[in-house]
Amino acid sequence: MSSQQAPSPLSIEQIVAIKTPESPAWSPDGTQLAYRLAGFEHGEIWLSDLTGDPVQLTAGDTPAGPPVWDGNERIVFTRGQAICRVSTAGEEQTILELPADATRVTVLPTADAVVYVHEGDAWLWYWHDHTPAEQPQRMTTGEWLMTRLVHRITDVFFPSPDGMHIAIACPRPHNLDLAVFSRDTNTLHQVMPGNDVETGVIWSPDGSKLAFTRYDWRVKWRELWVCEPTGENPLRIWRDESRQWVSRFQFDAAFSPHGNYIAFVAPIDDFGQVLVAHADGTNDPMQVSEPGAEAEQPRWSPDKDWISYLSNQSRQKRLHLVNALHREERHDPIRHAGSVSSYAWSSAGHRIVTIVSNHDRPDVLAAIRTETGGLPVIADHNHGIGAQVNDILVSTTTIPSDDEEWEIPILTMRRRDLPQDHSAPGIIYIHGGGQGQYAVPVWQGYTGAGTTYAANMMLAQMGYVVSIVDYRGSWNYGRKYETASYLDVGGGDLRDIVEATHWLGRQPQVDPQRIGVWGRSYGGFMTTLCMVKHPALYAAGVNLVGVFNWVDYYHYLSDRAPGVWSRSRFELPEEHPALYRERNPLEYIEKLDAPYLALYGDDDANVPIDHCRQMVRALTDHGKDFDLVVYPDEPHIFTRAATWHDTIRRAQRHFETHLKH
Repeated sequence: MSSQQAPSPLSIEQIVAIKTPESPAWSPDGTQLAYRLAGFEHGEIWLSDLTGDPVQLTAGDTPAGPPVWDGNERIVFTRGQAICRVSTAGEEQTILELPADATRVTVLPTADAVVYVHEGDAWLWYWHDHTPAEQPQRMTTGEWLMTRLVHRITDVFFPSPDGMHIAIACPRPHNLDLAVFSRDTNTLHQVMPGNDVETGVIWSPDGSKLAFTRYDWRVKWRELWVCEPTGENPLRIWRDESRQWVSRFQFDAAFSPHGNYIAFVAPIDDFGQVLVAHADGTNDPMQVSEPGAEAEQPRWSPDKDWISYLSNQSRQKRLHLVNALHREERHDPIRHAGSVSSYAWSSAGHRIVTIVSNHDRPDVLAAIRTETGGLPVIADHNHGIGAQVNDILVSTTTIPSDDEEWEIPILTMRRRDLPQDHSAPGIIYIHGGGQGQYAVPVWQGYTGAGTTYAANMMLAQMGYVVSIVDYRGSWNYGRKYETASYLDVGGGDLRDIVEATHWLGRQPQVDPQRIGVWGRSYGGFMTTLCMVKHPALYAAGVNLVGVFNWVDYYHYLSDRAPGVWSRSRFELPEEHPALYRERNPLEYIEKLDAPYLALYGDDDANVPIDHCRQMVRALTDHGKDFDLVVYPDEPHIFTRAATWHDTIRRAQRHFETHLKH
């Protein structure tokens, strides 16, 4: 491709302006689809009738929350501390105003009430048509919720489909209890209280049963239970055990339309597979998904014995339909291009709406007719992106690990016209979490609408060869690969990154002396570890909100259920003090030699800002030259468009200064 034909690179302004559809909600009659169009500091409700262009229903200075249909062609949603409603004609009104400090606001599926956390407790506030109740109802008493911990867990409320029961995840100092509040009796029941963790709640369609996961605080076993809303008649459906840890802390499950069966994901043949069991425990679970690939998100057709699920194939997620009782699979109605991240059945079961992306296209909404097939796009809010990045070649490969035990997946982006003269700088991007799957030919949505994916695409357009590595610990390559970092965080996975760096340096376009590295969260930790343990390999690095002191990290997060991340991989600090110390990059900071940029938010509930302070002390004590930016009021994943604009600009400038010379 000549320079005259090449499209102009993505700009940072375009990247932070990308919006993605989310939370699709079918109207009760299945003829209309409401969804939230989200971006940084943006969120509005849109509506599609599946035939024409979607229309925007809401507009406001504060982002709108996910849509919930109320059964009267109206949609209820949150907007800041307000509960609002909009008609399909776009007439918006405020139903009620919540307390200023209300958090975890959740509209019930019946769209007639809202639950939230306020003053240390869980509250319920309902309304009838235009008239809200005069006073909200307190569901818990005292400091039962321990609200200092609430902000550190993902989900607090799990309402039943009929809105008559609300399951509440209750954080404790070392576990997570589960309780159910009944609107009929105004009573609260604890479900199997104890020292273990209970979460991941789903309800049967009629609200007569709930299922939840339970695992021990060291994450060595995990169970799926079914019981009544009062906690009575508990029944264990499945149990996993592992010498390392049971991966994917929550079961992915769904009840059948009549509530008599439950489909769930459990590890079989080294992959998670979809199993079906009778909800009363009268049969052994039966596998319905195809072996050899990771399955997830089982969902039942609302009117038949068909189960849909996603299967990770060729590093993309494909949608499958299978008869739950006869294992007859249907392929024709669901063939499509791209990778599905989530989906939802219509109430009649004739359509499935999917959120689909490709390597050169952010998420779009598409609807499948289950009888006739096809995948018409019904909403694409980022027109022209594909044409603008068609100068980029996106390819995937695998390389052997240094011990030849694993095949390490790599995704590479580069301009098609780069000469093969070893003149281009290279960049390694390290994803966060110590888990997940990112070396895939799919526009990733991990931060905003695929912000870091788009930033890497932009760097590739600027002449860098960018490689994203799914180091050991990443998902969808088998449970053995996923748990291979057990007692080896920053060990084998670091070697995988180093092997990928050597591989990148051998590519005919790349100058091996000009390779940079960057990543966020766990990727920021790994970026720093790469630079201090292999200083000769990396000419520059950017650390976004990286972890450092694993002992501090353990104690900071050990008072909440998600703190199991540290316990599962490291075990306890007193059991492996040398490992906790040896995998701290600050122990080797005197070896840092390349230009180093660090970017943090001072309101991070995951990686405490004290890690940044420790880093600054270590760098200054050793006389290192570095650049640091701390963004005020930003959490672990930055939320403001201006912050991301500055972050990408600084990373781009850092690499331009130190790699393009």
